[in-house]
Amino acid sequence: MNGYLALSFVLIVGTFIPYLTVTFALQNTQSSSVAIYSYLQPLIATVLSSIIVGETVSSKIILSAIIIISGVSFVTFAGIFKFKKVINKVFNQFSK
Repeated sequence: MNGYLALSFVLIVGTFIPYLTVTFALQNTQSSSVAIYSYLQPLIATVLSSIIVGETVSSKIILSAIIIISGVSFVTFAGIFKFKKVINKVFNQFSK
């Protein structure tokens, strides 16, 4: 019985509620903000589990966090720079 209760908890709290909140956020804010949250969610969960439950944070977890943050930063800033290049091309096209 405890196994089914734990599975139900994971399905409802860990899957269903976050799905609803992401859907709500996508309807009410920019998709880029929601995407950043989605990428950083495992990192946030790791930090909170360490604080609340007292789980140990190993060097593998720290390395994974660095990779996640680097990836999110790269994608975010690459998108900003690409957007600026596109805007400059459009403005240069119209100014001719």
